[in-house]
Amino acid sequence: MVIGALAYSIRSIRAVQPRVQKLTLCDGRVYWSVGFLLEQDGRMKLLLVCEQERPAAFRPGDTCPTRLEAGGVVYPVDIINTSSLWMNMEERFSGLPFQLAAILSKAPEIPEELSGMSLHRLSVCEIVLAGTVDALPAGTAEVVLSDGRRWTLAV
Repeated sequence: MVIGALAYSIRSIRAVQPRVQKLTLCDGRVYWSVGFLLEQDGRMKLLLVCEQERPAAFRPGDTCPTRLEAGGVVYPVDIINTSSLWMNMEERFSGLPFQLAAILSKAPEIPEELSGMSLHRLSVCEIVLAGTVDALPAGTAEVVLSDGRRWTLAV
């Protein structure tokens, strides 16, 4: 099962682009942007990791990502998936652990605070953008939150 999941995930990834940086919400939660992933079908995702012991899920009424702006193009958020990395590895098939590993393996540097997080408590948030693209955004990208604030993701 694990070998099959790994093979499927590797085949489905067209490109990765690390964007590792710390982000905060007004409710005190801290996320780490991990980076972008472009799948073979043209779907673009942004992966976030939530700080230890905090839920990554956005609840109704929470400040949450609504769109990505990059290079003069607006990419609306289609869906936000959240789950525990440990649950994904143990209880059901998901490419999430492999996608996360693929992005982090390309990162030039991983901050100690992020690399020291325990895998079995890692909450991951996958922001899937609407539509399809041919390439990942170059240059600075901004995640626009529902309250109007922005997370700037530098290359």
